[in-house]
Amino acid sequence: MRRYDRIISLLEKKFPNSVLEVFDDSHLHADHNPDAKLGGTHFTIKIVSEKFININRIERHRMVMDILEKEFESGLHAASLNLISSKEKFYQL
Repeated sequence: MRRYDRIISLLEKKFPNSVLEVFDDSHLHADHNPDAKLGGTHFTIKIVSEKFININRIERHRMVMDILEKEFESGLHAASLNLISSKEKFYQL
């Protein structure tokens, strides 16, 4: 299974019934990261979830980074996170 698919699967399990968008941005980093040419190293992730209600920004990031820990250990280099509660307004990435 590709890293993209694993990330989506992991996040869907933790954040069911949420808006989830995952983009592989690795190609944008290929000039300074040789592994990025193959994809799966840099991602932008947007989640809109009720699980983020009354959770501060740092804790939201920790929640997601904990889920992705094994992916970082196996080649994921960076994740840009846009994590919003279902009660907040959100903007297109």
